[in-house]
Amino acid sequence: MAEREPTGTQGLDRGIDILRSLVRAGAPGVRLIDLQRELGLTRPTAHRLLLSLIRNRFVEQDPRTRRYCVARELLTIGWSMLAWEADLRSLSDGDVAGLANDVGDSAHLVARSGFETVCLHRYVGSYPIKVMTVDVGDRRPLGIGASGIALLAALPDVEVQDTLRVIEPRLESYSPITIDKISEQVAACREKGYATSGGYLGQRLVGLAVPILTSSGVPIAALSVAAVADRIPPERIPTVVGLIKKRRDSISALMQRTGFTIETDPRAASQNNTNERLENV
Repeated sequence: MAEREPTGTQGLDRGIDILRSLVRAGAPGVRLIDLQRELGLTRPTAHRLLLSLIRNRFVEQDPRTRRYCVARELLTIGWSMLAWEADLRSLSDGDVAGLANDVGDSAHLVARSGFETVCLHRYVGSYPIKVMTVDVGDRRPLGIGASGIALLAALPDVEVQDTLRVIEPRLESYSPITIDKISEQVAACREKGYATSGGYLGQRLVGLAVPILTSSGVPIAALSVAAVADRIPPERIPTVVGLIKKRRDSISALMQRTGFTIETDPRAASQNNTNERLENV
């Protein structure tokens, strides 16, 4: 039976599989027949997907060896994201360190990266018990931890649902977190104006976070504090959240003064309903 032509997300998934295979192969590249065998594709399907990737300058073919490899355009995108993260780290360094000093506990800057979050900064305060819930460079599914909840809550509802579908298979590693629990935390964040850890940190730890938005309302990062629960009892939460927001507003002002920008999905910029809920965040 002939293989059916991939359409929609299936075609996209197979194109991404090809890119991953080429990234693993590195500079030598990969032959068409090897891609077919590795990914279980027919020759016509593999060839059509490769032609599409070549037209979009993500893949190129060596005219001598006929092997396919990642094109410079894709590498440029990767380096651009690294440069963006470095710029945001540099821009926020003083305020993340200042927040750790303000509260005496760990402060983090966590950026959104597709359906994940990545920790860009971590400073620890003066309190003897240090809470090291995440290291710089660590990645988690979007929606895990206070920062993940803050970022997810700032997205339009359609993107929240898309994200939940994508991350659900990975939640087994983050028990007792569930899709329902994340959805509850997103609703609570939108209502209160800040996110809590959602249970992932454990009963004896607490995390608080607020999102950092671009001038068009797109969430690009979150600023958070993590501490032992005794350090932030319910009556102290408003004070700590106020300190986080103060430092977040300082970072936002620096972004505006320096003209810091990032290209984003245009759907994420049209999130009026979400922005109305978060206008006091």
